[in-house]
Amino acid sequence: MYGCLRGRPALKEQNLGDSKKEKVTIDDIARICGVSRGTVNRAIHDKPEISQSTKEKVLRVVDELGYRPSYHATTLRTGRTHTIAVVLPGAEAGFFSRLYSEIENIVRQKGYLVALVLSHNDPEREAESLRIVAHRRLDGLIIFPVNKETGPIKSVLKNRIPTVILLNRMESVETNLLHVDDYGGVREIVQHLIIHGHKRIAYVDSTHEFPSYNDYVQRERYRAYRDGMKASGLVVPSEYYVPSKPAEREAGDYSRLEPLAACNPVPTAVVCFHDRVALWTIQGLLHLGFRIPEDMSITGFDQAYDHSGLSMTVTTTAIPTSAIAAGAVAMLMNDIGSGSISVREERLSVRFVPGQTSKKLV
Repeated sequence: MYGCLRGRPALKEQNLGDSKKEKVTIDDIARICGVSRGTVNRAIHDKPEISQSTKEKVLRVVDELGYRPSYHATTLRTGRTHTIAVVLPGAEAGFFSRLYSEIENIVRQKGYLVALVLSHNDPEREAESLRIVAHRRLDGLIIFPVNKETGPIKSVLKNRIPTVILLNRMESVETNLLHVDDYGGVREIVQHLIIHGHKRIAYVDSTHEFPSYNDYVQRERYRAYRDGMKASGLVVPSEYYVPSKPAEREAGDYSRLEPLAACNPVPTAVVCFHDRVALWTIQGLLHLGFRIPEDMSITGFDQAYDHSGLSMTVTTTAIPTSAIAAGAVAMLMNDIGSGSISVREERLSVRFVPGQTSKKLV
């Protein structure tokens, strides 16, 4: 039965009584396994300084006895709530939905709860949420910031809440940053199109109306597009840049694409900020009478949106959501365990994924 009971009295002789009548405590687990309370705690919370064999034995007894830590008592004793706040722009189907699911799975395995907070791409809404996080007894924060104002997140750090910023860099904020190679990914897309004969390449962006919106990722990807065109000696007419807003895309309003469609000469390819913009661009150009990719090639970025409504696969760039989630949680748990606020930066690679929405020019 119990892997760490060899040579020890049976459970009944340990005087625990009927588990339905008597609640199992951490002292009971420690006594049965012949280890200290600290060892049991390290095993339960996946902390270092414990051998794998001891951890497995302790966790086996924990599972068989149905032991569950008293989070109220733990909070009073340690000052920790075992709750992590995750602040994202949204969690609908797509990139952030997948990312949140990955983060939650890892965090829960480590014995923590997740408080999901959605900013809905509203900087002020995010700021209000961070003010609450700063004054609540949360153990950590993982955030994709949409607010370029640094005051709210600095308040969180001032309260010594371990924090990891995802993807969207914030200037002058000293904490952990985990992001991806947005610049390199777009440069690869542009180079792919140029190698395949495209010289007239447009760009469709995602923009927001908030003055304080953190557009770091937008600027990085657009800069990569401009630099890629310039490096090949290609001109980018002003009409080849198309801003698009989420509300317009959700409403199926394609009016911003009309000037692009009326260009003379018309572009042969379009680089889109991300896959949702790419889907909107494809639908809009089809609506305006273009064939994809015969008349115009389209590329996206993130490979996270459901394109099941299309009859073709999208040429895009894959962002490693699993690696982002694992890396962010590892950074956070390191700071929670050490009681420190680290300043580390890690950049992950992205991967070009060819699809059917782009083609080689004859």
